[in-house]
Amino acid sequence: MPRLVAFAQTELTTDFAILRVSQPERDDVLGFSFATTASGVISLGPGNKNSRVSVRVERWDSRPPTLDGWEDLDDMPFLEVPGAGPLVIAGFDPGETSLEIDGLGQSRVQVYANGRHRYHYGSPVDVDTLPPEQWLLRLYPSDDADPLVGGPRRNAGDGGLRSLPTNLWNAVLRNLRSTGWSDLLFQSAFGTLEQALWSAGGPVPRSELAALMVGHMRPGKKGGLDSESRWLGYAPVRHEEPDVLASLTGRHFTVTVGDAIDAVLELGLLLIERRGGEQLLLINPAPEPAWERIEMSGERLRHARLRAGRDHDEIATDLIAAIAWCGEAGLTATPRQMAIRWAASVNEVVGGLRILGGGGQLEPGNNIEFDSEFDPDEPLTLRRKSTS
Repeated sequence: MPRLVAFAQTELTTDFAILRVSQPERDDVLGFSFATTASGVISLGPGNKNSRVSVRVERWDSRPPTLDGWEDLDDMPFLEVPGAGPLVIAGFDPGETSLEIDGLGQSRVQVYANGRHRYHYGSPVDVDTLPPEQWLLRLYPSDDADPLVGGPRRNAGDGGLRSLPTNLWNAVLRNLRSTGWSDLLFQSAFGTLEQALWSAGGPVPRSELAALMVGHMRPGKKGGLDSESRWLGYAPVRHEEPDVLASLTGRHFTVTVGDAIDAVLELGLLLIERRGGEQLLLINPAPEPAWERIEMSGERLRHARLRAGRDHDEIATDLIAAIAWCGEAGLTATPRQMAIRWAASVNEVVGGLRILGGGGQLEPGNNIEFDSEFDPDEPLTLRRKSTS
């Protein structure tokens, strides 16, 4: 029967969603996924940039039974670095609570968490009014260092540095980011229009969208303006030189709020719907990617797709950590198997692979670049690019 050998427990407040349990001098932050591991390091992702967390770390003599009642769960390889000291629990600041792991060697760790999904980065929730997040880590001896076993991960939601698509409107609006338009047009009037769409929260009359845009241009007036059509002629709107939004639609400049809305309609990023005699503007749920609409150089295309894929950086963190555990042999699996292991969609896995491949973090061999096509059931062998 498995036996609890020792434990350490503490409560702390962290910043930048940093939480780690690591041996001294091994305090790498591996990324902002739910949990990733390396030799001597367990890197964890709290639910908010500023989080209060209660952490308990346990050492067992053999694999403990899986627990119920936890929102998030994973089981991953871990390796003690001999002579490197105990595991120290720390947040943004150095920690003082530690657990001796001398002689643990090759092992695995069960990671459990509750309370990570009550708020998100940028939300108005006062985290001091909530009970601390609960984290439980259970280390046990195991010769199995395969990062693909132990799944699938249980994950009740996104991590703390990612804004949640709390409804269908926000999820569709997020498509403007993943297709490259937000980054390409942010310095144009589109940046203000995108903020107004977030504020609208749903299909919106043209005049009301104009009022919301003007509210974002005039500090202190957000949401406090009437929705008269006169705001369509409000000027100036913010634009860059040259005005990309204008040039894409054959204009010299997007001078007024109405110009900006017309230009975005022409690009097909907004659609018109008639309801009860009223015209409403809504977001195109499947916009054509910016790089398919606009001719881009190789470097500009790489940058655009990298920025557009930043919502896939959590799965990219999981992938690069898993690849590191596989050494020279590399990680061999299909995109679908990876998706099942980390409770992600195939699209998220492909996005993560494109981030890593396009960013030069993987050895060549699978043509993992931003313009690659992926068969979800075709095995890939992934190796981390050597830095030597």
